Amino acid sequence: MADRKILTTPRGVAKFCHLVKPSTKFDPEGVYTASLLLEGQEAADLIEIIDQAIEDNLTEIRKDHKYAKAKKIKENDPPYKDDTDKEGNETGKTLFNFKQKATATAKDGSKLTFRPVLYDSRGNVIHPKDVGFGSTVRIAFELIPYHTPSTGAGVQLRMRGVQILELSSGELTAEALGFDIEEDGYVGTDETVEEIFDDTDTAEGAAEGADF
Repeated sequence: MADRKILTTPRGVAKFCHLVKPSTKFDPEGVYTASLLLEGQEAADLIEIIDQAIEDNLTEIRKDHKYAKAKKIKENDPPYKDDTDKEGNETGKTLFNFKQKATATAKDGSKLTFRPVLYDSRGNVIHPKDVGFGSTVRIAFELIPYHTPSTGAGVQLRMRGVQILELSSGELTAEALGFDIEEDGYVGTDETVEEIFDDTDTAEGAAEGADF
């Protein structure tokens, strides 16, 4: 098998990401994920690359005699979609979804572990405590075609590394919680959510207890 080409995205904003600790929401063995917002020609160029890989995958599948005469091959959604705001309105940006499994099983039964390598703006390997939404990043990835009769055909954007150009903690700001700025009203201190709550009351707990 030929070596897969590693591609790199333009700089964009990370909307959702699990880059330091893998998510186990849908896979108990863990998956590292990142959703990247791009717009304009940069988004269009990446969509074109992905769509071509999808078509190439379907062409290869039809080379199998079982699918050569198939009118329709089941396809999964592409790894991108139109971005929407909290009201469901399109923002004009495109959200690209990247992922990397945290573990895999080798042919001999041994466990393999993976994680995307994180770099700073100068190319140094870093180990941040977290990479929050709103961080500006570039993502190195591979196009991985797949097909199974039960789930269908598609292309995955397998994340290999992430360059963090601007790091955000993903703090729960008023805007992130959906609060509008009121010109007339109480004005408090510059305390952050983390400073207001002690070690036993996290920002997440505060949001869960709120009446919204």
